[in-house]
Amino acid sequence: MSFLRRLHCSTVTSALLAVMAALWLGRAVHLLDLSDLLALAPGSVWHGQLWRPFSAPLLANGLLDLVFSGFALFWVASELERFWKPVADC
Repeated sequence: MSFLRRLHCSTVTSALLAVMAALWLGRAVHLLDLSDLLALAPGSVWHGQLWRPFSAPLLANGLLDLVFSGFALFWVASELERFWKPVADC
C-alpha cells in the first residue's frame, strides 16, 4: 500500500502532488525546467496564456517550498473533500 493511499487523499490530490514533485525534481537536476512556460507573467496572461495563474502554484523554488506547498495542498484538499462529501453522496 502506497504512502499517499494511507493518507486518504483523492486521485486528483495525489496527481497534483506528483506533478509538483516532478517539476521540482526536473528543475533541481537541470533536466527539465518548465519555469519559463508555467510561471506567472501578467503580460503573457493578457495575451492569451490563461494556464499561467493555475500552473504557477505548482512550481516550487526549493525543497522546503515543495514540502510546505505539498502539505498545504494536501490539507486544503482533504478539507474540501470532507466538506463536499455529504453533497456528493446524495
